[in-house]
Amino acid sequence: MTVSSRCSTASRALHLVNYAYDEAADAVRPLRDLRLDVRAPGRSFSRATVHQPGRAPAALPVTPKPDGCQLTLPTAGVYTVVHRAGATGAAEGSEANAR
Repeated sequence: MTVSSRCSTASRALHLVNYAYDEAADAVRPLRDLRLDVRAPGRSFSRATVHQPGRAPAALPVTPKPDGCQLTLPTAGVYTVVHRAGATGAAEGSEANAR
């Protein structure tokens, strides 16, 4: 899994690429219940939306943390974008860890 972040003043977009290729199935294995710990010191986001090819955008619950927030994706296919919005606090960079 590769995660990269794109920023603007009031929102962030996390781009996730899943490299869990299953040679026997000739397909990328979807990841289930993927927890994202997003570090954004001094910044809080009130909402998140997941975007995936072939699916309608869906709201994700945001769990605030002292140094950012936590999100859980029910499933992540080959490519997923998580758009976080409703930002408050300092406009600093962010970093995400997938588990």
